[in-house]
Amino acid sequence: QIDDLGFENPWNDDIHPTAVDGKTCGGTRSDYAKFWSEYFPVVVRRRKRWEKADPRKNPNTLQRFVYKGIPAPYRKEIWMRNCVPRGPPQVAEVPEDVIEAIRIDLPRTFPNNQYLQSERVRNALGRVLYTLAQHVPSVGYCQGLNYVAGVILLVLRDESKASDLLVQMVKQRKDYYNDNMSGLRRDTEVLSWIIANEIPQVARTLRIIDVGLDLLVGKWFLCWFVDSLPLEVSSTRS
Repeated sequence: QIDDLGFENPWNDDIHPTAVDGKTCGGTRSDYAKFWSEYFPVVVRRRKRWEKADPRKNPNTLQRFVYKGIPAPYRKEIWMRNCVPRGPPQVAEVPEDVIEAIRIDLPRTFPNNQYLQSERVRNALGRVLYTLAQHVPSVGYCQGLNYVAGVILLVLRDESKASDLLVQMVKQRKDYYNDNMSGLRRDTEVLSWIIANEIPQVARTLRIIDVGLDLLVGKWFLCWFVDSLPLEVSSTRS
């Protein structure tokens, strides 16, 4: 069975590769049914509230509604609401090592997605990432951005708009992807402080087992959670 973004239902009675790295997961039919039996009513209720209130008319109301999640029919519009055209590229040519890194990661991007397995869509994803490297050469390409770009392309279904949105969002997070990853380190420290103050038992456990928070959350932050949460959840919250 395929969902509206082109993903197979993430379960199998035996073994099923994950959407990200091909490793096995223990998801079963009953696990998936349990998740949706609990989450689907939330999705339906949220969509009805959007249809009734139409929060798009009031910025304050819209902000409150967005924090609780954007229903699928509204995502394209809301995601693009404050997105500006990307303008001319900063560089005309992208370094060969960046091109090669993109080329290597394309077939690894959600290998169980029906749409991304087509040559046409995969080539479009490659062009979106190439455009990013042209517009934000200080970042170029960082492993993990292929998943972000893939989800944006699957939701918007428009290569040019996907490029606009990815360029704008990566520009806002450039310090996540620079040589010292200062933005990532800063936000990891913020999360560490929050955990220490709000759920100290978790902070204490991490100290006892000598695990740094950066080892746990680095991939979450760099990939904007799209390969860590169920796609319905991450694309709703994006």
